[in-house]
Parts: sequence; structure tokens; C-alpha cells
Amino acid sequence: MEQEERRKKEEIKKENYKKAIREKLNKQKEENEKAQYQKQLLQELIQRPDVISIISAYEKQLTHIFKHFAKMNTIRINDKNNQQLSINSFAKFSTYFNITPSLISIEETLSLFKQLTKGEGQAIDYSKFEEALIRIAVMVKERLGENGEVMKGDLNKNYENVSSNVIDNLLVYMNVRKEDTKLDLNKRLNESSNKVGIKKPSLSVKGTVTNSPRMPN
Repeated sequence: MEQEERRKKEEIKKENYKKAIREKLNKQKEENEKAQYQKQLLQELIQRPDVISIISAYEKQLTHIFKHFAKMNTIRINDKNNQQLSINSFAKFSTYFNITPSLISIEETLSLFKQLTKGEGQAIDYSKFEEALIRIAVMVKERLGENGEVMKGDLNKNYENVSSNVIDNLLVYMNVRKEDTKLDLNKRLNESSNKVGIKKPSLSVKGTVTNSPRMPN
């Protein structure tokens, strides 16, 4: 009798274990399907005419900003023409325009960069930089108003039914204007750096971002 009880307990234990494994696999499958769906929505968003139109309208300004921070690369990469942005320079860019830490944390910033490089490369090119801006704009859409004002809201990672206005809101917050020339941008970037006594915003030893000035008007 005692042996039969032990056998039944073992069988129940095995069944519970198998059930837990099935539930874990089903949950993982569901999460993978959701991630794949969001990835598909992101690609559709990037290719949408209204989104392309907004990014294209600011291409000269964004290209100049990209190259400005590419010059600050501290990681050795094969990039003589400032065509790539390292993780350090990306963090400096995000800090410089007060995206980090005001809108997203340093952890989110670094996680985003790893997603852009798929965890393999050390740098991103300009097209990935554009994608980063789109991703950030969607992430903080509940935290930015139409005039770039910061509001209380949760981070968003759902790319479904996204308005292209969120990209405009981010660029307004960054104080990037369509009429800005290279001279305008250089002056404002350098003035902002000198005003706070820094030339290159940087990560501290503990991984937190220091110095996060807004670019003045």
C-alpha cells in the first residue's frame, strides 16, 4: 500500500513537471510571436510614406548631427569618414539632447542600441540611426506633447496604429529645425557644450550618463 502511494505521488510529480514545461514552452512561443509581430509592425512603420517624408525633411540636419557624434567614437571601428556611431557615441547623442535620462533610462538606451546591432556589431550606420529615432519616438509617445513638452506617461513598445506625429514631437523636443544649417547646428552644439563646460557628454564608470544639456534656441 505504501509503495502504491509513493508510485502515485511520483506519477503526479512527473505530470506536474510535464505540465510546467508545456506552459513554459507555450508562454515562450507566445512571447516570440508577439515580438515577431511587433518587429513586422516596426518595419511597416519605417517604410510608411508619411514617416519617410518627415525623416527626409530633416535629413540634412540629422545627417550632420549623426556625423558630429560619430567623431566622438571612442571604440576602435573601421570608420574613417564618420559613417558609424559606436555605443558610447550613441549614448552621448542621447544624453546631449536630454533623451536620456529625461525620457528613457540609460538601460533602455543601451538595450535599444543592442537591438539595432542585433547584439553583434559595435556600431550603427545612418539608416539605423534613423530607425533609432523612430523607435525612441514611439517609446516616448506618451511622454511628449505636440510642442515637445514632457508629460507623465508610461513607455510604449507597441508599434500598432502609430501616428507619424510622434516623430515630429521628438524632433521638436530635440530642438532640431528644418531650416537649421550646418553653421547653425555647429554653433548651437558647441555653445551648449561650452556652456556646461564639456565637449563630449560621457558615461560614468558605473554606467550612468552624466551631463545632459538641452540645446539652446
